[in-house]
Amino acid sequence: MDADGAADDAAAAMAAAHESLAACASGVGATDSKLVGRVSRHVVPPSVSFTNLARLHDAAKALRSDAVGKVQDYVGTSGKNLVYSARFDHAASAAHAPPPFSPSPLSPTGAASASRKRRREDDELEALEVAVNDARKKVKSAKDIPATDVDAAEALIGRALQTLRGPAGERVVQSYGLLPKKLDADDASERLVVALRCTPGVALSISSLRSAMGGFWQDGMVSVESDEPSLKLPSTEEGRIAEANGNASLLVVTSAPRAHRNGK
Repeated sequence: MDADGAADDAAAAMAAAHESLAACASGVGATDSKLVGRVSRHVVPPSVSFTNLARLHDAAKALRSDAVGKVQDYVGTSGKNLVYSARFDHAASAAHAPPPFSPSPLSPTGAASASRKRRREDDELEALEVAVNDARKKVKSAKDIPATDVDAAEALIGRALQTLRGPAGERVVQSYGLLPKKLDADDASERLVVALRCTPGVALSISSLRSAMGGFWQDGMVSVESDEPSLKLPSTEEGRIAEANGNASLLVVTSAPRAHRNGK
């Protein structure tokens, strides 16, 4: 087969894969689906549960073939919309490879960069300790929230800070919160809720999100930033600039799993 024929076959395979993914996206409420180059793009409702993200993720993984290539999927905000997208023939090894060159840690630039990174990590650790201690005080009065939930939430946030990155390695988490909260008005008791505010317009890999959530993947959602006062989290300077230009932050909200607690 000549090159033109192979290209036509690949284009047809991607179009078919996009249609299959669009059908799945429609099932979770997508209102607009487009194939843009090698990217299958879907505007989804302002809030999408982890369960529905998993449905989309599984549908995307099933599309991998010789013609389509690898498939990697993302969720993020675009303007005020929440968008799910899948990239066909994604070169995962290239996407996660180190840059062509890195400054030596012994050079002034490398040393300064390493120093800034250490300071940032120290600041993050100190802030996380404060947030966790505050959460422990709050859950003392919530009889149905064990201290181990706070431990698990601390580990989740640590993973998120370390591993959640955009396609170009951008830092994603702007801020986070931990609080006891009833997820529904008719809930019998509070649960420990973890919220992450993520940078506007930066696509977040579903695989990396699922990995960071760990056991918290059981019950959560992603959404365009909420107006719920208790979930209002601070923004970085970069995030404020993006929002001033009409881009909403991505909010990830989840709660500690309860399957191990007397079947609750």
